[in-house]
Amino acid sequence: MRYFLIPILLLICTACIRLGPEPQPSRYYLLAPQEEVLNTYPADSLKLALGPVSFPPYLDRPQLVTRNSRNEIVVAELDRWAEPLRDNLLRVLKENLARNLKGATISDYPWQPSDERGLNLQLSINQFDGVLGQKTSVDIRWTLFNANGTLVLDRGHFVSRLLIGATHEALVSGLNESINQLSHQLSQAVVEQKK
Repeated sequence: MRYFLIPILLLICTACIRLGPEPQPSRYYLLAPQEEVLNTYPADSLKLALGPVSFPPYLDRPQLVTRNSRNEIVVAELDRWAEPLRDNLLRVLKENLARNLKGATISDYPWQPSDERGLNLQLSINQFDGVLGQKTSVDIRWTLFNANGTLVLDRGHFVSRLLIGATHEALVSGLNESINQLSHQLSQAVVEQKK
């Protein structure tokens, strides 16, 4: 009799475990380089190092971060970055700059400049999120230095607030558009210094 109860109890336990809703699958997002380049700038022999980049700790996580109307941070449970946001953002920005600045060599920080005429672009990401159903909030300060980082050549403050839909997909799309706009602004600043 005891041998018959064990399989029945196991069957009941298995049935109990399967009760409840199916788990929701996570959704993964990436920023992507701009597909269409509206303006290109001749930048033959330009050498540009991108970095260092300061990044707020609240964004250093795999989940997408938004804010609610009371400016509280909301961390998504199922909507995630497919790679660390810092790495993704820098890779996209680097690719956008390479597409905008024809002939330029863009490298990652740290670097050993072989040419004193090179430039170093440093970024401070202050905000990179948004309120779903309202707008993105992108706030990035940038500084352009000479090759050895001893002389500030230019600096700027990029702020973007784009209207977005109520989904995380819309948020990522809006953030992506902001990075495309920043890439254009940075390309213009770099070309101005090379004139």
